[in-house]
Amino acid sequence: MAVLKNIVRGVSSVRSAESVLRGHIKVFGPVPVASYMKECLSNGKDGYYMTRNVFGHDGDFVTSPEISQVFGELVGIHFVNQWQQFPSKHSTVDLIELGPGRGTLMADILKIFNRIPQMSNKVNVHFVEMSPFLAKTQAQTLGVTQPNEEAPTEEGTSVTRQTPAGVNVQWYRKFEDIDIKGFPMIVAHEFLDALPVHQFVYTRDGWRERMIGLDDKDKFQWVLAPSATASSRSLGPSGKYKEGDVYEVSPDSLHTAHQIAQAVKDDGMALIVDYGNKEPKRTPTVRGYKAHVMIEDIVEHEPGEIDLTADVSFQAVAKVCSDTCATYGPMSQGDWLRQMGIHTRTKQMVQSSQTREEQVKIIRSTKRLIDNEGMGSLFQFLSLVPISVDPPFPFVKANSCTAPL
Repeated sequence: MAVLKNIVRGVSSVRSAESVLRGHIKVFGPVPVASYMKECLSNGKDGYYMTRNVFGHDGDFVTSPEISQVFGELVGIHFVNQWQQFPSKHSTVDLIELGPGRGTLMADILKIFNRIPQMSNKVNVHFVEMSPFLAKTQAQTLGVTQPNEEAPTEEGTSVTRQTPAGVNVQWYRKFEDIDIKGFPMIVAHEFLDALPVHQFVYTRDGWRERMIGLDDKDKFQWVLAPSATASSRSLGPSGKYKEGDVYEVSPDSLHTAHQIAQAVKDDGMALIVDYGNKEPKRTPTVRGYKAHVMIEDIVEHEPGEIDLTADVSFQAVAKVCSDTCATYGPMSQGDWLRQMGIHTRTKQMVQSSQTREEQVKIIRSTKRLIDNEGMGSLFQFLSLVPISVDPPFPFVKANSCTAPL
């Protein structure tokens, strides 16, 4: 795999997301929600993820790995347990994360791997990341050499660095650019929810695509396509729907899930962790977040200012994977963490902490992760493994999504 020599030193001088969207709408008309999301999140000049720190208390939202190190540790233990069933099959492990955020989850997983002598010198880390800013942050989190060098600028290329412990870390723009040679362990945590989503509304004339256009005052507004679009014809579902029902689908998410399934069809494993539903809702779920506040109407803010996200349909994800590999789940985050031993690990941390303040923080963090009224039920875990392999703990055959839901 070639190592990229010319690495981006800053954000390229391209048009802003707002400028691109306004220009397109004025010339061609309203854009699909999926196109709007993609431009807002990944525009090279001011896309939401491209130029700033969006995670943590000072950002717009907090993820589970940022709340407690136990989350990443248990994911690491889950991977180790599965790998130990096949310790001699591969000389290396390809540990892959899609959308690594600040690199916190990977750092905690590697702490677990480093405790396993047979494994610590076999791991290669692969990050799928499009944001130069976040790639730099991930490098700093893992303590890699030359952390000022950022993400690859072209598809099909990678940037390779090394952690102080000697683990190779590579960055890619796309999952399919990774040349998997070892035992694949793949995690996609809060990745699919940020991929573009098409929205369709059921009318007396059939499915019509929900679009974003401009009003008389040149402000962004919601509009409904007056006739069928190519997307509504090809992606609109069949079945019984009533007028006003909304159907969302993310072709990019399903394509990515299928690629992951292909990667683990013979051996290896993958975890998809996200918020969503076992069965798709019939109401819109696309929304924004800013300063930890949910924004229902995403066009009220200028493009690129807020996080844009949508619920993941685990039914659709499992269905697109089930011809290639076995899928187990979805299992709620609360149940998954409890069965993986979060209470035992929390107790250990409390006993080793030095102050009452630290103890309270540890306990509160655990409660937040498993709260059945919050993150514990909102987030779901889906496991992908070869069809020939038994369900990895704590998944069981009874909650397999391989069969129709």
